[in-house]
Amino acid sequence: MLFDSRKFNRLTDIPIEYIMPNINQPRKKFDKNELNALAKSIAQNGILQPLTVRKLSCVEYELISGERRLKAADIAGLKKIPCIVMNCSDGQSAVFALIENIQRSDLNMFEEAQAIKTLISEYRMTQHQIAKRIGKTQPYISDKLKLLSFNEDEQKSITEHGISENQVRELLKLKTDEREHILEQIITDSLDESQTKRLVYNILNGIDIKQHKNQTQRFIIKDVRIFMNTFTKAFNTMKSSGINAVSNKTENDEYIEYSVRIPKSSAYRK
Repeated sequence: MLFDSRKFNRLTDIPIEYIMPNINQPRKKFDKNELNALAKSIAQNGILQPLTVRKLSCVEYELISGERRLKAADIAGLKKIPCIVMNCSDGQSAVFALIENIQRSDLNMFEEAQAIKTLISEYRMTQHQIAKRIGKTQPYISDKLKLLSFNEDEQKSITEHGISENQVRELLKLKTDEREHILEQIITDSLDESQTKRLVYNILNGIDIKQHKNQTQRFIIKDVRIFMNTFTKAFNTMKSSGINAVSNKTENDEYIEYSVRIPKSSAYRK
């Protein structure tokens, strides 16, 4: 059931220890560096946006929105935090928590997709209702749900390696049994969005994957040559500056090795 989120009680300072987490919190991971940065800001400026909670008992409250702020406030050493106490049921609290996270774009692509699925399966909301509540279109909601066709291991790998949603959508064009191998290739070869799109296109059109991989390797070698040229320029700059440096290059089938010898008299002279 939908509810009017404007029915709030007055602003109240609540001890952190009395605020319980929301079991429907869709965000599973919090970046430690981001939390520490927010904690420093809170320590200096306080909490600018109150948390939203609902009362469970005479002293306990359930968090509806603002878990990141709650964690950061705890790190900052705050004992109490400003909260808006909301009068709502279990179901309403869950719906509000899920939608608030989606609206704030605090979730990764799979967490958002799972939150949408929960709203549909557990709280009987339609794709149209969800789209309206978060200011998106129905096709947007439908496309998000398609991301859940990846299994947990694939989702974890995609998230940990920073694979973009555009790359993921390219993978959706492939058969399920092809995705794992291609995902591994994207990660191993550090393919960007355009390279991923070309790879998937080649697969769908029956073009030899090895040919694509050779093209990718040639691209990487080209990049390495740029680094080699940069090294050469830096070495020449040292020589032209009067530093009596000596460079040696060794190359075989496995690697290219550069070494530079700089006299201490040149390295530490005042």
